[in-house]
Amino acid sequence: MARKLYAIALATYCIALNPTTRQGQRQRRPQSPSNHKRVVAIGDVHGDLDALRTCLRVAGVVDTSDAWIGAPGTTLVSTGDVLDRGDEDWECLAYLHTLQAAARRKRGDVCLVLGNHEVLNVLGEMRFASTKSWHAAAEACEPPRRNVERDDDWARRARIRAFAPGGAGAAYLADLCGDAPVGRVCGDTLYCHGGLHVVALTVGAAARRKRLAKQNKRAPAADAPARELLAALNADAAAWLRGAGPLPAALGASESSPVWSRAYSHPAGAEPAQSRCGEAAKALDALGLRRMVVGHTPQITAGINACCGGRVYRIDTGLSSFYGGMKQCLEVVSNERPRVISSTPEYFW
Repeated sequence: MARKLYAIALATYCIALNPTTRQGQRQRRPQSPSNHKRVVAIGDVHGDLDALRTCLRVAGVVDTSDAWIGAPGTTLVSTGDVLDRGDEDWECLAYLHTLQAAARRKRGDVCLVLGNHEVLNVLGEMRFASTKSWHAAAEACEPPRRNVERDDDWARRARIRAFAPGGAGAAYLADLCGDAPVGRVCGDTLYCHGGLHVVALTVGAAARRKRLAKQNKRAPAADAPARELLAALNADAAAWLRGAGPLPAALGASESSPVWSRAYSHPAGAEPAQSRCGEAAKALDALGLRRMVVGHTPQITAGINACCGGRVYRIDTGLSSFYGGMKQCLEVVSNERPRVISSTPEYFW
């Protein structure tokens, strides 16, 4: 029954997006009312709705009916890769979107930062999405038409259209990402899929200044404070999702890309090279933050773990059935040590 409700919610949302709103003129959701007093961060879900709901129940942000029960100031952050691998990635997005609305009514929030798989979907790359998920997206976002065979090829093309910049799926991601699709700051912590490098903040800065100058808008200089540069990168990514700007250069596949980098998360369960930890410290110090929470690389045997002197937490446990890892999430409370919450008690820290 819950899966049907999520599918209906998503279908309703897609139908509500007319051609005008798909060009980025749709009314956006209001900014977060949460003060992020308690953050629950979850890693790569990869289309496993049961695993997602299990983690959120154990974390105490939803009840046994999967309704939001987080206290005011509670924020749920997904560090990306909700999409692909599993069959229910659309249902996962619908559920998170429903939770976001419910959480905001209670002065909480639900947020997403883009993973490489979200970026791939917006770019039209569907080879990591299952055939069943092709059809889920297609059935939700494209009304039936006469003389159109709804086969696998139709479903794949329909999903591509849905996730194209400005399309229904991309607008859906934009709602969940809000004003921070690449790196979200909550309190003294940065949440990012792959990990932030200082160099990523200046990639594409010249093109941004040139583009905004044509619109009589100001772009931060390359030597601007790191917070300004991160805000500019986030704004570029938000515009791209809405179909109002190009793909930010920093999101391209590279070792320093915040959605692609494995510098801080690899090797799984082991300490990165000292130089990598130095890069993490440099980025965090520039932003004036204490720690970074990343996903991207499955920590299947280790579970959630910290490295670089506790400045980086790696939370992709491979929790989906595709990987079979531990069902865990990370709790970050102001002025307290982050705590791992697991569906099996022996993994509590």
